[in-house]
Amino acid sequence: MDSSAALPRPSLAGVPLSILDRSRTRAGETEAETLRGTVRLAQQVEELGYHRFWVSEHHSVPGVVGSARRCSRRPSLRRLPASGSEQAA
Repeated sequence: MDSSAALPRPSLAGVPLSILDRSRTRAGETEAETLRGTVRLAQQVEELGYHRFWVSEHHSVPGVVGSARRCSRRPSLRRLPASGSEQAA
């Protein structure tokens, strides 16, 4: 997208909007095709100026690409001692 023709960032009453994708397979579609579609969607969302693009995490769910067989036992966020801020583990 040409930066001179950039669209305003999508928002609702000033709250930035994000997209959540489940990466579900469709009839006759391979997992690789589904992931390519997820990447294309993320690129389109970025071009449109959305705040974030989220991909949901599922465990043992048929039809969802990237479905993990078991849950991780460690927390997904950890607190950094010096600053008190959080970061992904």
